[in-house]
Amino acid sequence: MPVDATVNSARGNRIYDDDGSPHRECRSCLIGNGSWAPSPEARGDATRIAFYMAVRYDGVDDLDVPDLVLGDVPERAADRFGRLSTLLRWHCVDPVSAEERRQCR
Repeated sequence: MPVDATVNSARGNRIYDDDGSPHRECRSCLIGNGSWAPSPEARGDATRIAFYMAVRYDGVDDLDVPDLVLGDVPERAADRFGRLSTLLRWHCVDPVSAEERRQCR
């Protein structure tokens, strides 16, 4: 998703989760020790992007593609990028919009 470069950079390799405090440039975003939450209006969209990526990068390709994992795991790793329980909640709170539906056609 296009965002401000410094805000996107702040996310870095943090997993998607709810704990943290407001980011200095994006007050509705939360940044914590190892975690990141986008603004509430972008959380459902980010969740669905993460779901797509987890399906796409399933680790079974011949191209040595990692298996990206959405799960309730305490540790950070290159292949783990979101706490599943948090992402499911974000999806329910910010369901698919009419604009997202139009983009899929």
